[in-house]
Amino acid sequence: MYTMVRIGLQGRAITVCVVLVMGTAACISGALIWKSYDESLRRLDENALIHARALAHSAEPAVLLGDLEELQHLVGTTAANTAIELAYVTTPDLTVLARYERHQGFVSERDIHKPSAKAVGLDEDQADIDWSATQLHVVVPIIANRTSITLDLDDEPDPDRENAREGIVGYVALIHSLDSIRSEAAEMMLFTLLVAGAVVIVGVGATVVAVRRLLEPVHDLVETTCRITDGELTRRASDRAVGEIGVLARSFNHMADRLQSSYESIERTVEQRTAELVRANQAKSDFLANMSHEIRTPMTAILGYSEMLANSKFEPDEMMSAINTVHRNADHLLALIDDILDVTKIESGRFDVESIDCDVVGIVNDVETLVRAKATDKGLDLKVKYATDVPRVIQSDPMRLRQILLNLVGNAVKFTERGSITMSVSAQTVGDATNEWMLRFDIVDTGIGMSEDHREHVFEAFTQADETMSRRYGGTGLGLTISKNLARLLGGDLTLDSDLGVGSTFHVTVPSGPLTDVTMVRPTGSTCNQSAKPKEVSAPPQLDRRVLLAEDCADNQRLITLILEQSGISVVVAENGREAVGKATTSEFDIVLMDMQMPVMDGYEATRQLRRLGYTGPIVALTAHAMADDRRRCLDAGCTEFATKPINRKTLLKIIDDNTARPAAACHTDVT
Repeated sequence: MYTMVRIGLQGRAITVCVVLVMGTAACISGALIWKSYDESLRRLDENALIHARALAHSAEPAVLLGDLEELQHLVGTTAANTAIELAYVTTPDLTVLARYERHQGFVSERDIHKPSAKAVGLDEDQADIDWSATQLHVVVPIIANRTSITLDLDDEPDPDRENAREGIVGYVALIHSLDSIRSEAAEMMLFTLLVAGAVVIVGVGATVVAVRRLLEPVHDLVETTCRITDGELTRRASDRAVGEIGVLARSFNHMADRLQSSYESIERTVEQRTAELVRANQAKSDFLANMSHEIRTPMTAILGYSEMLANSKFEPDEMMSAINTVHRNADHLLALIDDILDVTKIESGRFDVESIDCDVVGIVNDVETLVRAKATDKGLDLKVKYATDVPRVIQSDPMRLRQILLNLVGNAVKFTERGSITMSVSAQTVGDATNEWMLRFDIVDTGIGMSEDHREHVFEAFTQADETMSRRYGGTGLGLTISKNLARLLGGDLTLDSDLGVGSTFHVTVPSGPLTDVTMVRPTGSTCNQSAKPKEVSAPPQLDRRVLLAEDCADNQRLITLILEQSGISVVVAENGREAVGKATTSEFDIVLMDMQMPVMDGYEATRQLRRLGYTGPIVALTAHAMADDRRRCLDAGCTEFATKPINRKTLLKIIDDNTARPAAACHTDVT
């Protein structure tokens, strides 16, 4: 490819220059030859006219006297002029009186005619000049009674000519050959062509040398470009040329330097990203293996105890213990699912947080209450300390703040075998502001700690401090990732200080928001009831309601029906959306529980049809999809409320009670 470019560029440049040189030489040569030939013809014309007039003047006496011998002598004198091929003298009636012919037969016989007027500065009947391809024919009159003859070629009128116009006694005719002029023109042409040829040869040679020297930097630049294209990024063009080409070469080298730097930077980035992807893939592979273990462990207990409950006879205490085991492991599975959903929403950028009133002390007490039993079982000392006064109420998301603290304190209990866990709460102003504070929670443990390498990756998804941790302590490795992202979504951050074998300290910061008229408090340590016993399960509330349950799964039909009937609720079951639409429009129901994934007609379409038909009663969506978009989709379809599966008995009964207590006009009916 480079050879073709080089030949084409140089060849085109040389061709253009050669054409220009040859064209210029040809034009100059042609102009010179034409100028020389035209000048020769002009001189011949003038000389022939002068010679003819002189001969006519000399022949006047001989013509008048009829002296033919003298006329022949006069005509013969034209032999001295080698260009004259034929000379003769005639009478006015064109009878030849004397004749001279240089070469016999050179000139054919022709009738002599009276000459016509010519634009040569002569009056009528004064001369007749006739040009042909090979001859010049000049005819002048012989005028009688002339005392003098003028040989000039000016245009001034001669008075004597006007008087002598009637005295024409004969004519003198001369025929000149153009061979000598053409010979001179040929010699001139040959000479000019030789000179032009020499000029062309010298010009072409100089052009080739100049073009090659001129294009040498361009050739080097093209070759360098091709080499860089082939991967030789260290190749550079010569910048010795002056002018624009030198500037171009230096600019190209600068561009090549930047290209090489960018390429090397991209290579480093690709290597880093590849290593990160390898680590991420390995982490996800480890996570899947860990998740399989985490899911199968509670599932083993659930399936095992469920089978034993079905096929064995238990004492009341043993049966209650088995039921609690099944319920505890089911809660663990649900927590795993919630963690995965949280990570998915965070990574997709669809995780929303609220900003409402939060009771700081109440949240801290809730966290302490939930983890104290596990800490006590492991013999750990769980302490809560308020290092400064803190606002009683802040503007944040209480559920997410509780989730962060519960994750961190729970991890501290999990990874601490002996010693203590301390949660320290403090507040400080933000910069120079006096009405906005930053709350800080320090969770300090005396557990296993982490090395520097482990600290760098501990907040990455699917990562635990050690790959053996999941087998030893359990867990998915998602808690810290979720907690850090939640802290940032709340406007704060989560950081870590840890030493291997000494312990770890997690620092959580969240902004308080405006604190106008907010009371600052400083509780003295723990305020929860450490000796409180778990509350006994109360009997379900009794609700006199009539419910339409649209659910296609037989197991869920029986479970939800049992839950509702234990609370005094009358239940009618529809197995798909079409059946639900028919029953809801033909019978009276206080509320409709609508599963959103059903055969024949799903819950979304069934809800839309009910709203189009004018149904204004409350419709509660029941779905296993728990994302924010799923809730919005259900509400947009016309549902009044949204409840996720697995079904929580208290939550479901509260939704039924709240929605049936409100007037029907409060339901969502703005369905298009």
